[in-house]
Amino acid sequence: MTPETRQLAEGILRGNRLALSRAITLIESTKESHRLDAEALLDHVVYERSRRVREKGRLKPGNSTSNAACVADEGRVGTSESVRPLRVGIAGPPGAGKSTFIEALGKYLTDSKKLRVAVIAVDPSSSRSGGSILGDKTRMYELAKDPKAFVRACPTSGVLGGVARYTNDVVLLCQAASFDIVFIESVGLGQSETIIDQASDMLLLLVPPAGGDELQGVKKGIMEVADVIVVNKADGHLLTAAQHTAAAYQHALCFQRRKWDAWMPSVTLCSALERHRIADVWEQVCSCSDVFRRSGYLRLKRQNQDKYWVWNSLEDILVRRARESSKIKAGVERMEKELGKGTLTPRSAAEILLADFFEEQKSPTKSMAPFQQST
Repeated sequence: MTPETRQLAEGILRGNRLALSRAITLIESTKESHRLDAEALLDHVVYERSRRVREKGRLKPGNSTSNAACVADEGRVGTSESVRPLRVGIAGPPGAGKSTFIEALGKYLTDSKKLRVAVIAVDPSSSRSGGSILGDKTRMYELAKDPKAFVRACPTSGVLGGVARYTNDVVLLCQAASFDIVFIESVGLGQSETIIDQASDMLLLLVPPAGGDELQGVKKGIMEVADVIVVNKADGHLLTAAQHTAAAYQHALCFQRRKWDAWMPSVTLCSALERHRIADVWEQVCSCSDVFRRSGYLRLKRQNQDKYWVWNSLEDILVRRARESSKIKAGVERMEKELGKGTLTPRSAAEILLADFFEEQKSPTKSMAPFQQST
């Protein structure tokens, strides 16, 4: 690890927001030297955070049970669970008011509960620059300038599921920076958004007031993984419509199979704009978190998530190294004519290229260097 990277790591472990922001930029970089630095940084801060918590034998000051409510009682002190923050995924259709809602809930937690809150606002990517195009951070101005909060927009980089490619790595960095709560805002809504469930401890579905027909617009897939459902914009002339929408969702839940037997999802009304009933939403989140912990579901879910992200990372690494292989590049160009004639299918071509790729890795060539460096 370079001295600059080590300095960045120490800043993260002290909870420095600027260091955290720079580290996320490093994680998202596609430059090879940055990738190696990012891997070293991530390994170091995750290990150090875990070691320091175990040495203290308790959570850091400010994360006491009285202050952190449902956060501090995350698991036995000294286990890996006591190191992790509560991660809440937030999904919803366009117009549901996700950014306004997250700011309202985030400010409630930083002001009333004295918690440190991190927000990962996943934005769709620009087809030209690859960066975020919505700029959700600008819509959370009040929360973004709060010293106890951190807001970061992360581009999806073309990844399906409304979750950025490096979301899990960013969550680990926020964990190392000792944030109590991490909100992961998904872009859009659809069945592919169920992948957000792999990055969070629970999923909060935020919906606007809608008519009966519009209820069908919420895909069954996202309903099946939602743990808490919140109907936003329950104010003014939309209050009655919001109440009807809440009743419709509650009725629909009665006919839906539970994700976990010990927890029945509930529907809560709120107005993020007027900051009304935000405490009720937090109470539901805490109730869900408490049930998940006590029943053992949270431990099981996190174990499965760890396995998921291992496979996810393995796929990314294999694809990246295959794309960097000169032998694979030459093979693709060589097969273009057969593919164009229809004498070779893309699947068969991929199998041939994969066999060539693994054969290449067996020989002691430069292509093995990345593997040797990482061991």
